Amino acid sequence: MTKEICKWESFTKSNFKKLKEIVEKPKYICLKCGRVANDKSYLCKSKSIE
Repeated sequence: MTKEICKWESFTKSNFKKLKEIVEKPKYICLKCGRVANDKSYLCKSKSIE
């Protein structure tokens, strides 16, 4: 699985916990797909939402 959640194709029990940690208290949004994350390195086209 890639580090960028924008490229994740599916979510399983094994990566759900990690996804939950990544999207908790988001500070960035991906301008390409709309996903959010608390660190810009998890998104391919990040923009601060603060």
